[in-house]
Amino acid sequence: MIKTWRLFFIIALCLAGTAVSMHLTNIHINHIKTGIPSSCSFNESFDCDAVNTSRWSELGGIPIAHLGMLTYLLTLWITLTATFNEKTRERAHAFLFLLSSWCVVFSIYMAYIALVIIKSVCVWCLSLYVINILMLAASWRGGLKSILVFKNHFSEELASLKKPAFLITICIMIFLAAGSCLYLRSDLKNARTMANIRIPRISVNTFGAPSKGPTDARIVIIEISDFECPFCRKANEAITEAIKDYPKDVRLIFKHFPLDNKCNPVVPRPFHQSACDAAKAAVCAGKKGFFWEYSDRLMRGSIEKTALFGYARSLGIPEQDFGSCLSLKETEDIISKDIKDCASLGIDGVPVFLINGRKMVGAQSVEKFKQIIDEELAVSR
Repeated sequence: MIKTWRLFFIIALCLAGTAVSMHLTNIHINHIKTGIPSSCSFNESFDCDAVNTSRWSELGGIPIAHLGMLTYLLTLWITLTATFNEKTRERAHAFLFLLSSWCVVFSIYMAYIALVIIKSVCVWCLSLYVINILMLAASWRGGLKSILVFKNHFSEELASLKKPAFLITICIMIFLAAGSCLYLRSDLKNARTMANIRIPRISVNTFGAPSKGPTDARIVIIEISDFECPFCRKANEAITEAIKDYPKDVRLIFKHFPLDNKCNPVVPRPFHQSACDAAKAAVCAGKKGFFWEYSDRLMRGSIEKTALFGYARSLGIPEQDFGSCLSLKETEDIISKDIKDCASLGIDGVPVFLINGRKMVGAQSVEKFKQIIDEELAVSR
């Protein structure tokens, strides 16, 4: 049977876990409502907001932090019952051991998400991991034995749980927990809607631009890029990876903005001196129905002139047709139109992404792209 001092220790841990979870829930809601960074977002490596508002921070539209708070409150209730009623200690010990074990397993999963996928640490989340480990340590001794005892006396234990007072208490707890979850989910949906209204959105003419994905997609991403730009290549790799998780929800459109004065009047001097030729080559490949396959090769490999023809051959594009297309004024006009459309929005550098009109500048991470896509999907539901 679990000792009284261990129960008091678990009570203290539950109170601490409840307080931290409430704080994380508040951070989650405030960040969505205002966009203002929280006090524990220090840098890219230690950023509570990056972790606590990521696509993994909610379950069914409810903050994980709030679900954690409910778990701590349930554990607190079980522990208080065992503290003041020794007859229930063996049963309570079994539940405490199972709950704390689950919390540690979930902590390991969330730590993996933060460290490996998001690549950032939430200090408050770390404190919860420590609390969960300590809870498991406090209930570890005799934990398995208590589960076996509960199993062997299951029918008796079940009969004792059918008492009216216990059932009424459980119903009230379920009602309050479900009510708080539904309220929070509704509040977050309204907050996202209001935040979405405040976000400045811009549009650009995409008529005739290469695109892929469902025509009725809820998310339209316009990639404005340069095939020679190293940051554009990094961003292209990230967006390509990100949209794999949304095959039915995302449509990707490409606009050319090569950073060289040979074809781009916005650029005052020679810069990416192969970018204009690469853009024209992509246009020509697109005329044969191979824009995306060709652009992938440009983004991953060389864009020297010999490579441009090599990529065309690998896709089965006749070399003569390809060479003729490169010299056509019509091809140059397509590039010029893209540049003019983008310059009219004040764009003078790349990469730039417009996600349902939300402007994102620079080489973003896969997770950042997914976060914005998820936010847009949440609003459009």
